[in-house]
Amino acid sequence: MVLARINDNWRRYKTTIKQTHFLPYKCVNVMLKNCPKSIPESHFRKLIAYWRTEKVKAHLQAENKKSKESAIRAFQSIFGKEKAGRMRCHRRVTTPTLLKKNEEIATLKQQHATEKATLEGKVDVMQKEVDELKSLVKMMLQKKKSSGVDLDMLAAQLGSTLGNPNNDAHEEVLFVVKVSICYHILNNG
Repeated sequence: MVLARINDNWRRYKTTIKQTHFLPYKCVNVMLKNCPKSIPESHFRKLIAYWRTEKVKAHLQAENKKSKESAIRAFQSIFGKEKAGRMRCHRRVTTPTLLKKNEEIATLKQQHATEKATLEGKVDVMQKEVDELKSLVKMMLQKKKSSGVDLDMLAAQLGSTLGNPNNDAHEEVLFVVKVSICYHILNNG
């Protein structure tokens, strides 16, 4: 009985890790950023590689299919094939329609998590690009400083808020574009 309980808890733990740190993300780098604190990164990296193998994916799909089929057979054995009745499941009344809706909700949640992870990755890339543009503009402005251009006046004219932590990436990009235009005008004339 003790071993059965340990086994059950271990399965739940693995499921929780997979649902919170693997399934919501498509990119391995994002998965590693969200590595559980209880697992060393090297072990989690191996676990990710294992979960991503085709053999494991096929095995899980087969298990899910068997599980759904057995649930349908159990439902039909109790209520018959024609009846779309109700069945008690974990002290709740459920119907085939409700089961289908729950599946759809789970699928939508998974899609949402995937899209969220993708967008977060894109935001990270955009932020890196903005940071690189900031560095480039600062370098260009320093170059112009040595040639006698009044940087404070230029920044005031552009409405500069470069480096302000309250700015969003859009404001920073607009600033970089304005500075680039001014730089181009100053160089060309």
